Amino acid sequence: MDHLRRWLESGVPLSVHTSNGWYGQIERMERFKKRSIEADNVDDSLDFSFAFFQSCYHLREWIPTFESIDKAEWSKKWKKFINNNDCIRYCRDLCNVSKHMTIDVDKASITANVIITREYEEDESENGKFLGWTLHIDNKEMDFFKLMEDCTEAWKKFIKEDLFESLEISKYLEKE
Repeated sequence: MDHLRRWLESGVPLSVHTSNGWYGQIERMERFKKRSIEADNVDDSLDFSFAFFQSCYHLREWIPTFESIDKAEWSKKWKKFINNNDCIRYCRDLCNVSKHMTIDVDKASITANVIITREYEEDESENGKFLGWTLHIDNKEMDFFKLMEDCTEAWKKFIKEDLFESLEISKYLEKE
């Protein structure tokens, strides 16, 4: 009932995509991550990966809106969160490059030079066995699936420790 009250108080319009508030956005992130990892083909895996990173980064808009968090307070918490979690900064660059094709140098969180490659092992097939995606950024290589997990865990920790330490823990976090 608390969830419904907060949703009504937030002023967010009644819509199926908003009815579960930021919990619903996290659940979408989790579904995109699972679909990416379990995809039957490389195109679906890449599409679901990009959907994950876009949903993950934009969770930053859902929480303060749904919870009616003061903008100045949210800005402080957000800056601390993003500065302490490189994975979210990488997530932001992947979100932007997958939406806009390129990133302006002055708008990148890490770097505008984002390169993504397909990882595979040779087998009898024409393209080899698909293993996953690798992000090449800032002279580092990162596995997409690991980065998705790192982002998810960073959000959970932030929500639990920095946002709701004095509030009732959300139904999402109680699932663990």
